[in-house]
Amino acid sequence: AGALLSAGFLAGIVGADSTEHATRETGLYLTALLVGFAYGNMWSITPAIVSELFGTRRFSTHWGWHIVAPAVAGSTMNAIAGSVYDAHAHSSDGGGGGLYCYGAQCYRTTLWLCAACGLVCALFGWSLGPYTKCSRRAALSE
Repeated sequence: AGALLSAGFLAGIVGADSTEHATRETGLYLTALLVGFAYGNMWSITPAIVSELFGTRRFSTHWGWHIVAPAVAGSTMNAIAGSVYDAHAHSSDGGGGGLYCYGAQCYRTTLWLCAACGLVCALFGWSLGPYTKCSRRAALSE
């Protein structure tokens, strides 16, 4: 799921940096498709992964912590994205109006950060492979 998230956000970066309208639109569609697929994948197979890694004895506790993690990360990333947007925003009327930002610079840093976070999550997930019950059973039987 982390690799799909990274790929989705990288597609968004390519689309945002493009000068071609069709490429921007394709990048947006790819980002939405890959990120949506990654989230669907995460919520559907993660219960099996949690029970595989930690067992079923305290599944509800482990699953509960797993549910909290996306909420905390989502709130943190929203605050970061807002700060990046505000840093690039300018007043449209030169006075007391709202701040607006147009162009790829408004989102590029946030998309790079999200892609990096997805890559870190993918690497962390792959590093847990040796700790699954199946891997431990195979190592004990040798």
